[in-house]
Amino acid sequence: MGWRVQHTCHLGSEVEMRVGGDFVYDPRVGDPTTDLLLVAGGIGVNPLYSMIQHAADLLQEGATGIAVAKPRAVTLLFSAKTRQELIHRRTLQMLSEEFPTINVRLFVTQEPEAGDVNIAVGRIGEAQLRDALDGLEKSATWCYVCGPTPMIDEVETALQKLGVTKDRIRAEKWC
Repeated sequence: MGWRVQHTCHLGSEVEMRVGGDFVYDPRVGDPTTDLLLVAGGIGVNPLYSMIQHAADLLQEGATGIAVAKPRAVTLLFSAKTRQELIHRRTLQMLSEEFPTINVRLFVTQEPEAGDVNIAVGRIGEAQLRDALDGLEKSATWCYVCGPTPMIDEVETALQKLGVTKDRIRAEKWC
């Protein structure tokens, strides 16, 4: 069981919200075709889940002849502590099965065996990133990374070491 935190606001309470930012995937017709590499740690998958669903919608619309800017290939690397923490797992796997250009790779870090042939045991590191980038056009790939700060820092460093320029990497850190 996880922790449950409840917050109560009363009339007159001040609430701070943040919206906007550059952590979006919203291509326009006429934009160059791109590849997407999405790297998620834990609940950091949530904004990336939205992006992969949007990419699937674009691929579906493009298949019907509607003019859309669709991604050429999408790869999601998603790591969590346990299988139970791989939220959206079934939907992500279904998208991967439905769209041949969407590739979902799942990882668990705190289980000795994944118990599923579609889930690897271990962290997302340089080797997994190299494998994910294989076949992608690095100069035309947008990398979106979301998760704990240490993971993001490691992934950004590894991506740059593998030849992805810093301007092609977008990160959303949470503590």
